[in-house]
Amino acid sequence: MKMAEYKTSPGAVERNSEGAPGGKVSKTTVYDLANDRAGSPSVNTLKAIVYGLKHPEIEEELFRVARGLPIDPENSPYNQPEHLLLLRFRQLRARDKTEILDLMDFKYLQYSKKGDKSVTEEDIKMVTSRPPIEE
Repeated sequence: MKMAEYKTSPGAVERNSEGAPGGKVSKTTVYDLANDRAGSPSVNTLKAIVYGLKHPEIEEELFRVARGLPIDPENSPYNQPEHLLLLRFRQLRARDKTEILDLMDFKYLQYSKKGDKSVTEEDIKMVTSRPPIEE
């Protein structure tokens, strides 16, 4: 588990796991599992960790590792550009998120025009008319 990648800590996972379907997980359990100091966690413990990390997309990978299976590097969410993009996007300020979304809309607009790559002023107005993201 790469908690540093999610900019979290065992204590944060414990707090965030409050209300998890299988029950809350302790920060000690999270720390021990992250540092290979624990035995085999229960299904409820793993689900609480996923809930506490607030990243449901890693559930399959976490269960795979818990069963002793290797991580499938080709299909691992850690190796997908979309995963990296999402992680970095979440760390941006609201103003920067708005700019990134405008840029993505603009690039998508260029892509969707296929052979005609010229973008008009009307296209630009449409892309930049998004309301800003609130902090």
